Amino acid sequence: MTETRVDTKTQVTIDGWSFRLQPDHDLGDLMGRIEFASTTGPSFVQLQDEESMVSVLVSPQSKVLTTVSPRETNGIGDTPAFEPTLATDMSDWEL
Repeated sequence: MTETRVDTKTQVTIDGWSFRLQPDHDLGDLMGRIEFASTTGPSFVQLQDEESMVSVLVSPQSKVLTTVSPRETNGIGDTPAFEPTLATDMSDWEL
């Protein structure tokens, strides 16, 4: 019998571009870096997944959404337990 456990997956959307983070990320650190970049002026924030790294220019006008959702793991492979539907058009957000 295989054991089922629930892990989480994290997705960050910045100005309509979504990035899935690697499982062992430090979400608090990333959110702090995004907040710092948004309050001090435009600066790059690095995001890394299991395969690549991307640098995103974050400014006070950036719109950021962080989603943490469960991912069911049954020992055979990863099966998403919940896949959120995110609106990519965030142009009508008011800050």
